[in-house]
Amino acid sequence: MSQPPLRLNPALDAQKYADVYARDGLVQIPDVFEKPTAELISEIMETSLPWSLSFSGEDGRPVKILMEALQGAAGDLREQVAALIQRSGKQYGFIYFNFGMLSAYNSGEPRANHPIHPVTGFLMGEEFAAFGRQLTGFRRDR
Repeated sequence: MSQPPLRLNPALDAQKYADVYARDGLVQIPDVFEKPTAELISEIMETSLPWSLSFSGEDGRPVKILMEALQGAAGDLREQVAALIQRSGKQYGFIYFNFGMLSAYNSGEPRANHPIHPVTGFLMGEEFAAFGRQLTGFRRDR
């Protein structure tokens, strides 16, 4: 099966969402991509990315652990992460999974070597930027 095109869903009514943005100052847009494209991106994200767990350490400084390290971690590290989750719910803190798409894209690794790179390129490209300008009313000449 061939890959679906990486493009915005042609059925999007950009003006409808621009009106919501103008009225509310924010907008959530379902189905930005057609279903086959969204499914492909989802599969890439679920199976091909080296996700990290990022969180605020005991001293408040950010900490990042690759999921591979966490999955094979001994009980001590798992206990630390569990304690972190508890702590972040009671005081300032953060915990989330991440993958630096832009850092990976700009790392010098050949773009053909990773399936997420075309998505990153698309999100940084003119078609997506023009869609954002249409939604927000942003004009470069201001």
